[in-house]
Amino acid sequence: MLKKKRKLVKILSESTEQLWNSEQLAGLLHISQRTVLRYIKELKEEEERGGFKLHTQKGKGYRFEIADKKRLGQYMAENKEVRHILFKILLEKICKLDDLAEMLHYSRSGMASLIEQVTEEAESHGLKLLGKPYVGFVVHGSEIHIRNYLYELIKEMDWEQVEAVLKFPKKQSEGVKSFVDDRLKKKGIVKNTGREAFFLKYLGIQLRRIQLGETICIGFFANLGNEGHFQDDLGVAESLLYICGIDRQSTDNYETERIYLALIYRQAFWQNGIVDKVDERDLGFYQKLVETGLLKIRNDYHMNLLEDETLVNGLILHVASSYRKYLLGMEEENYFHNNMLETYPTAYYFAVELAEVISNQIGLPLSKYEISFLGMHFASFLERNLQNHAWKAAIICKSGLGTAQLLQSRLKNLYGHLEITGLYSLDEGEVRCQEADLLITTVPLTEEEASGKAWIQVSPLLTLEEQISLENMFKRLGRRKRWQENGVPKYFCFLSGKMRKSDILEQICDAYVEQGKISPEEKAGILERESLVSTEILDGVAMPHGLIQKESFLTFILLEHPVMWGRTRVRLVILGCFHRGDERMKQELEHIFQMLLNEERKEELLFCKTISQLEEKISEYYKK
Repeated sequence: MLKKKRKLVKILSESTEQLWNSEQLAGLLHISQRTVLRYIKELKEEEERGGFKLHTQKGKGYRFEIADKKRLGQYMAENKEVRHILFKILLEKICKLDDLAEMLHYSRSGMASLIEQVTEEAESHGLKLLGKPYVGFVVHGSEIHIRNYLYELIKEMDWEQVEAVLKFPKKQSEGVKSFVDDRLKKKGIVKNTGREAFFLKYLGIQLRRIQLGETICIGFFANLGNEGHFQDDLGVAESLLYICGIDRQSTDNYETERIYLALIYRQAFWQNGIVDKVDERDLGFYQKLVETGLLKIRNDYHMNLLEDETLVNGLILHVASSYRKYLLGMEEENYFHNNMLETYPTAYYFAVELAEVISNQIGLPLSKYEISFLGMHFASFLERNLQNHAWKAAIICKSGLGTAQLLQSRLKNLYGHLEITGLYSLDEGEVRCQEADLLITTVPLTEEEASGKAWIQVSPLLTLEEQISLENMFKRLGRRKRWQENGVPKYFCFLSGKMRKSDILEQICDAYVEQGKISPEEKAGILERESLVSTEILDGVAMPHGLIQKESFLTFILLEHPVMWGRTRVRLVILGCFHRGDERMKQELEHIFQMLLNEERKEELLFCKTISQLEEKISEYYKK
């Protein structure tokens, strides 16, 4: 268990009579409310094993109940032991079961539960725990991800603990600090102690892994530019490795490790004064990445975004400035992730297309947060186009057309993109406004009078508050339509037994290949996309998708046992197979995201026990 999560349990268990809300807990732990909610969800899943109950009172907060003190004590101790095991596996050459049992004073049989927890913990970070004959346990996965995970494990440790865990000699760390201090002073940069700790911990992890013979041997550290800053960083990295006893003769893949350390150095210290400029000679590389992604969108969604210079240039600069972070597999939490999914789901899927291109280049998947950062550029594009949409409106008043004409004059002055299809008086008879997208009225309307159209009541003078409400209506009209009965076909499936993500997709796709709904090539495309861009979108839910030649359809897959999907434990998988250019895709995504972003409704779906319950819940939602 991470230190912050363990501290959360400690706070809750020591105040069992108190209600805590996520804002209070976030403040005490110095983390985001979203992270608190993630920890709360994890704790709810661990109640039985942990000997506690976590009660939720809507609108008030959470209350902790100790059901079994002994189990709670074991639960807290087990999580410390899980960390000991992880350190042993990741930082030692050999780690056998007998060694672990002896270290923790467990019997071999008693180790089973701990190993299961270690396996789950590793999987939550995209890694796999493997047992090898005559070697013992090893963690399999990207070396970059392993180092990032080790950083998370030691992030909250003080420096003495870090030195002991990583076996980082004090003489070396002091030499590194002295050298870095000197370099920063020469550049006029005030040292930030927090960033220095970040750098030293990553350096210590790198040195320890090199000592174990575990080096970065991938060849995608390219297109990093020849600008002076990065060349200077490479020189710094070489000097620091030398201080720590690492040179070209002492390790394989020295050059890759030098570039890696230079990237870490840049992440740690450029924010304190070194401007991370993009050399114009390198913009062609980033431009090609962006254009490749936009061409995919044009082919898959039948939307040509290449002509929007603001979007293209914004994406090029964003990718260029974030590329080094992508290479390090690092991420920042995007607090607007859910908001963007709800408001502009299509933007997220455009971003997935570009993220797939980037991931194919760098060899590492982008996280959902990094994808949603890209998505914000597409959302901005959609917003700009929404404002220029030529809406059609009918104006309705109670009697006489004087107020309607005054309102029409105000609307024409304020909204050049608004076409008035007619002026109507309720007292003079039936309102005919089939061509209008919305009704703007000076009086309230009944459902019959509105004839199913969206409507808004304003005064003839159209006050500032009413202008804001009208503009919000334009946005809502652009983002959402009333549900149409001709939505894509929906299928439901329940999978029992413990399965891996790849097995789930293989099994479902194989069934559809056999039925002729998708081709073997389209199945391969879905699996390849998932290997490049993990499609978990929310806690508990993943939405893999692919483009197909035949009719579009959706499949809701309920899993008996949750599965690690990227970094999220998922119980509901929604597979979208969409015919290229199918206009219903945007509508389907909007309705699904609306359904899932309602936390209560999402929990109802995730707690379904049978496929019939799931189908009933989803059918209820679509009928509303």
